[in-house]
Amino acid sequence: MPDCGDLVQEVSVVMFWNFRSGGARSATLGAAAAILLVTSASVAADPATSTPAPDATSTPAPEAAPTPTPGPNLPSPDVLLAYHSRPDLHAPRLTIKATDAAGDDPLFITGRYGDSAEGLMIYDATGELVWLHRAPGRTALGVRPVTYAGEPALAWWEGVIDRGLGDGEYVLMDDSYREIARLRTGRHPADLHEFLIAPDDTAYVFALDRVDIDGQLIDDYLVEQRDIATGRLLWRWRASDHIPLAESVHELPDDGPWDYLHLNSVDLDGNGDLILSARHTDTVYKVSRQTGEVVWRLGGASSDFALPEEAVFRKQHDARWHEDGTISLFDNATADNDDPVQPRGLVFRLDEDAGTAELMRELAPPRATNSSSQGNFTINDDGSATIGWGSSNLVTSYGPDDAVTYDVSMPPGYSSYRSFRLPWSAQPLDDPIVAVGQEGDRAVAWVSWNGATEVAAWQLLGGPDADTLADLGTTARTGFETDVTLPADAAVMVLQALDGDGQVLGASAPLTVTAALAEPRPAD
Repeated sequence: MPDCGDLVQEVSVVMFWNFRSGGARSATLGAAAAILLVTSASVAADPATSTPAPDATSTPAPEAAPTPTPGPNLPSPDVLLAYHSRPDLHAPRLTIKATDAAGDDPLFITGRYGDSAEGLMIYDATGELVWLHRAPGRTALGVRPVTYAGEPALAWWEGVIDRGLGDGEYVLMDDSYREIARLRTGRHPADLHEFLIAPDDTAYVFALDRVDIDGQLIDDYLVEQRDIATGRLLWRWRASDHIPLAESVHELPDDGPWDYLHLNSVDLDGNGDLILSARHTDTVYKVSRQTGEVVWRLGGASSDFALPEEAVFRKQHDARWHEDGTISLFDNATADNDDPVQPRGLVFRLDEDAGTAELMRELAPPRATNSSSQGNFTINDDGSATIGWGSSNLVTSYGPDDAVTYDVSMPPGYSSYRSFRLPWSAQPLDDPIVAVGQEGDRAVAWVSWNGATEVAAWQLLGGPDADTLADLGTTARTGFETDVTLPADAAVMVLQALDGDGQVLGASAPLTVTAALAEPRPAD
C-alpha cells in the first residue's frame, strides 16, 4: 500500500504573492557610455522568505553584469546576446533553421553552460529572447506553460543539485510574471526531475529519502501528490517498497548513497494510475494509484513486454501516456558522453494481454549527437512533436509526418534539461526599461520589456516636460530590444508599447533626455 502514515502531520510550506508593482522608480548609469536605465518597481519575490512578501516599493535599475571571461565554466562573450537596456541579462545566441510548417510557438529552455545555471528562458520562434529569469544562487530547470486554477501559468523547479539529484522547491508564476505559489516537500528534499500539475490542481513530485536497506545506503524515491494551494500531502508512494534494488543496472558508488533507481518523470494514465520512468533500471513502470503495486514493467531486465531489438531503450527520460493509449519516451540510449549511439524519441503501443510492445514511431536527431543525460519528448494533439536533446545542445520539432520543421542549436557547451515549444502570451506587471545613449551623431533610446509577448511597436512621446508630451512617431519592434532615434529637441520622453491593433500595453517612466546625455562617459 502507499506510504500514507504522515498525510495529516506533514504539510509543506507554500507561499502566495499577492502584490502589484508600484511606488517610486529609480535610475542608475549602466556600463555603456552615457546610458541611463529607467525601471519601475520589481515584482520578484525573495525565494528564501517563508511568509507572504510585503508590497513592493522601489528597486534600483539593473546594473551591468561583469563581462564574462572565457574559462572552464563560462561561455565566450561572442555567443551571448547583450542589451543596452538590460546589461544584466545574457542569453545564448540560437541558430535556427525552420520550414514554413514550423509554426510560431515560442521556445522554452533552461540554458546551462556546463554546471552554471544561466536562467529560465523564453525565445520567440525566430530566436529573439522574450524573457529571462534567474534564481540567484540556485539552478532553475524545466520551465514550461501549464494551466493552474483554470489560468495560464509558468511552472519550474529551482534549488541546488548534487550528484544529479535536487534539493529545492517548485514554483508557479502567472502570465504577468507574478509568483503565485512555491511548493516544498516537507522534511524530504524536493527533487528536480518532475513537477506534474494534475487537472485537479494537485502536483505530483519526487522527494528523496536517504535510507539503509540491508546494509546498503540508498537515495530512495518518494512519489508524492500534494495540494498546491495548501502544500498538504495527499498521497505518497515509496519506491523501495515495490521496486527491488536488484533491478538496478547502476554501479554501486565507492562511497556515499546509491542512486539505484533515479526516477525522472511521472505521468497519469486515463485511470489515474502512474507511469514512472527510472533511468537506472532502464525501465518504465505502471503503478496502481489504488494499491501502489507495480502493474507492469516496460524495458529493463524484468520487462513484462517483449521488445524487438530495434525498440530496446536505455537511460530513458520523460515517459508519457497519451489519449490513444500509447506511451512515448525519450531514449538517451547511453550514459557515456563518448558513446556514438544516437538518442531518439520513441512511441509504443502496448498489448497487456499478449505481452507485446509495438514500436509505432521513432524520431532521430537531425544530425549526429550524444545525449548521455536529460531530455524530453513532447507530442502535440495534431501529431507534431518537439524533442529537447538534453545534454546535447539541440532542440528539434517535427511535423506529423516526422519531417523536421524546426532545428535549434544552442552554442557548444550549452544544454537544457527539458525544452518545449508551446503557446504563451504574457504581459509583465513592471514597466518597460529604457536606456539612452549617443551612437555617432544620433541620440538613441533602447527599449525592452522582459517577458512581454504582444508588443508590435514602440510609440515615442516627447516634449519640453512630462506634462506636455506629443506623439513623435512609431517604430516597429525589432526584437527583445528596439532602438529608437531621438529628435534633438526632445527634452523629456516616454516610450509606449503598442500591440498589433495600436492599443497601449504599457509605458516607460518619463526620462529627461538632456540629463542622461550629459552624463560623463565612463573610462574605457
